[in-house]
Amino acid sequence: MLFPVRCWTCGKVIGHLWNEYNERLQIAKVSNDNLENGLEPLFKELGLKRFCCHTMFLSHYETYEDAIKMGFPEDYSNMT
Repeated sequence: MLFPVRCWTCGKVIGHLWNEYNERLQIAKVSNDNLENGLEPLFKELGLKRFCCHTMFLSHYETYEDAIKMGFPEDYSNMT
């Protein structure tokens, strides 16, 4: 599933922040930053104040990569 363009609860546009959020998390992992203050400072820097928007980022999982790894059937006519 792709990351939603808007928060499902409040409707704030958040889709453009997904890549930046992932990049900053990867930088924190590589630099062994244990995020002592949690993710709250990161959310503030991204301009996310509401918990509903935080939940959208924390609960999202990229499922389309798993689907691509599984592959697709060669012959769709045999599917029932």
